[in-house]
Amino acid sequence: MHDAAAAYATSVFERAGVKPGASDADGRPRFVQPVPLVRNLVGDGTVLELRIDRGSKRLREGARTFLLIAPGQASPVIQARTPVFVGNGLYAPEHGVDDFAGLDLSGRPVLVTATPPDSVALARLPEAVRRMYGDPAEAQHRRMRDIIDRGASAILLVPDRWLVAEWDAMSALRRRLAYGPAEEYPGHILQSPVPIALLHADLVDHLFLGRPYHPISHVGRYGTFELDGVALGLDIDVRREPRVTENVVGVLPGRDRTLRDQYVIVSAELGGQLRENDRGPSPEDDAAACAALLGAARAIARKPPRRSVLFVLFVAEGGGVWGPLHLLAHPPVPRESIVAAIHVGKVGSAEEGTLELEALTSPARLARAIEGADRRAGLEIRTASHGARSFRGTPSEIFLGAGIPSMLVSIGDAPIPWAPCEEHLESGELDEATRLLSLLIAETARARTLAVGPPVEPEVAQR
Repeated sequence: MHDAAAAYATSVFERAGVKPGASDADGRPRFVQPVPLVRNLVGDGTVLELRIDRGSKRLREGARTFLLIAPGQASPVIQARTPVFVGNGLYAPEHGVDDFAGLDLSGRPVLVTATPPDSVALARLPEAVRRMYGDPAEAQHRRMRDIIDRGASAILLVPDRWLVAEWDAMSALRRRLAYGPAEEYPGHILQSPVPIALLHADLVDHLFLGRPYHPISHVGRYGTFELDGVALGLDIDVRREPRVTENVVGVLPGRDRTLRDQYVIVSAELGGQLRENDRGPSPEDDAAACAALLGAARAIARKPPRRSVLFVLFVAEGGGVWGPLHLLAHPPVPRESIVAAIHVGKVGSAEEGTLELEALTSPARLARAIEGADRRAGLEIRTASHGARSFRGTPSEIFLGAGIPSMLVSIGDAPIPWAPCEEHLESGELDEATRLLSLLIAETARARTLAVGPPVEPEVAQR
């Protein structure tokens, strides 16, 4: 279905007069930009070796033992050695916080909490440490990197109460088809060099029986220590399955000679697959956003704005982040010429009255740059009150992290029945959503004050 959706999007761009925005290996223009992905298939030979009280067990990956999160890049056999528990894995010795103090991690499996400390735990720490570990994604990256840099042979994640409750759902999710990137992108770790696994609560109870602290129940006094009397090892049985999918990229040259070399990215996820959740098909399906983007491309092409517009439909795997990471690693236009990005995240219908468009923006100056659209067209522009966190897990987060002023757009409140992208577009049900999106694109692409410069620090706006 993905290939059919990509072919349909290409045909819409061609008929609208949007030019190919990518190129092949020989430099010939084309609409598709290949994105290499890979899926790790965990085999039955993936086992955790547990030696305790002079006994030995080989626990197969699965139901109530452990889940392999990442296979690592070293030897598939991790020799059994005494593990080390590093608690939250925080390292800020200059502020009196060091969970690694007195511990030798080299060549040993390391147990660490699966998630960084929450706001309650952070509140007990010095302010400087709270700032260091306040952003969950950055905190997780920092913690894993600190453990890897100290020579750990494997990272074993200890679940918190939420993960304990959601284990069955996570186990089922782990078995679904899931692809990751086949190449390393700036600012993103392609693969952990060591294996990472999530332990089941039953196994954690077994390991921490009689220890001075239990990391799930928090019984005892928090501390870090070796788990003497225990040895853990891993055998990794993983097969890599490659796949090449694609971004669909079209470009509409701007009409202003002085601004046409600046580009505004307008993106959505390619709605080629029906996603399922616990309630059935997701009401916030990518296909409606895909259709709204294609409709806007047709409308904007009739009267191109001052700046050029790069229309991109992203690969949907990985929550939509691999497509934007690949685009920025292999930009079809000079990277420094991209001055803003608009990602269409959700398109629905109106419960009552007029359909509204909301654009969550960061930094605040991007909203100020298009305040004229806010006044004339009734577009509601809300600035981000929590900076980059408001974009967590979306292409807007990738763009903002790369220093590109970004918007995350939602149109309408009520879910619409799922249908393929072409059915949404040709039925006319998204005409009003398309009109609003087209207006926002035009206002952004003609704004006078969009800045080209170094990476943007997210700011909090007072409206």
